[in-house]
Amino acid sequence: MAGSVGSAPFRDLGRVSGAVFFDADDDGDPDLAVALEWGAIRCWLNQGGRFEEVSTAWGLAAEAGLWNCLAAGDLDGDGRMDLVAGNAGRNTEYELVQPARLALVHGPWLGEGTQQAFETWERGGVWRPFRDRNWLTTIFPDLPQRFPTHRAFGEATEASLLEGRPGRRRRLEVSVLESSVFLNRGGRFERRPLPREAQESPVFAIAVADLDGDGHEDLVLGQNRTGRLSALSRDDNGRGLWLRGEGAGRFRAALPDAAGFAVEGDQRGVAVLDADQDGRWDVAISENQGPTRLYRNTGGRPGLRVLLAGPPANPAGIGAWVRLRHADGTRGPARMVLAGSGSGGQDGWHTVLATPRPATVLEVRWPGGRRQEVPLEPGVAEVRVQAP
Repeated sequence: MAGSVGSAPFRDLGRVSGAVFFDADDDGDPDLAVALEWGAIRCWLNQGGRFEEVSTAWGLAAEAGLWNCLAAGDLDGDGRMDLVAGNAGRNTEYELVQPARLALVHGPWLGEGTQQAFETWERGGVWRPFRDRNWLTTIFPDLPQRFPTHRAFGEATEASLLEGRPGRRRRLEVSVLESSVFLNRGGRFERRPLPREAQESPVFAIAVADLDGDGHEDLVLGQNRTGRLSALSRDDNGRGLWLRGEGAGRFRAALPDAAGFAVEGDQRGVAVLDADQDGRWDVAISENQGPTRLYRNTGGRPGLRVLLAGPPANPAGIGAWVRLRHADGTRGPARMVLAGSGSGGQDGWHTVLATPRPATVLEVRWPGGRRQEVPLEPGVAEVRVQAP
């Protein structure tokens, strides 16, 4: 019974495509964000073990999209955990009707206890079917009799398609197609679309790490969708994308030769780890019906390897927050040790913090909020921190 009560806030969410625990309100305990396909990014704050939804209050509820994945990181370097989410992008068949709202309409119209669904788009207050007459005939077998020609079907609306159909209709509307970052402004999230290159293919996996060691968190995107049944768009022109962080939540796409990624298929998982223990983040990308590839980072500036040793119940220090303080008084971006990325990957337990300037103190906040400051010797390449 207790478990059922605790799960109550998460019932009837819809199609969840990604989830990540992160510290949204900077209080030292894990909060939860989920991404919904045909829905919004939703967020719950952990209030002493009870989860309270803040999606509307924090400005997320209005950003409904075709969200495919989710990741968390300090993308603007202010110490707060931000979100980044993969979407359908702006290079799919949905561009045929843009600008327009999109919706998925579903209901038990055939009276057989199963749900049928079709997409619609709106312009001028009129909702029209998105798919063609042949496609919709697979859902409505009587469509050729009701609309005997394609010309007649050209005048069809959502209302005329459903006229006389039994059962209650439901609709899920979408207004955002861009893969985007959601910057945490303390009590609200501010959405910013990722650069144009990130919108050229649907994004299904995201990893956050400072690959070049310049002090700004970067993004690695897993892309492509070849299994979609469409005669218009294959959605598979991505090869994996490195977005270099420029600070303040801004990103710039690296050229393919500079990134070194070459994954042509459906990329469904991205993870970062220091595989060779040289103080640089390496990248692993998995592919549907294909191999998992590991790309060694040979060009980034080496940073500080941080090895956390948590208590027996949490030896990896999951939920811990780490950040560097530099000799000039500035601070680098914060990183959290997460169990799962929200997009099909698990990053390495040991973290790497960029050192573009000499660092003097490692700040650690353990799960529960207890803080620790670790002085750093000049030129140190690795530090191990035991939980107090």
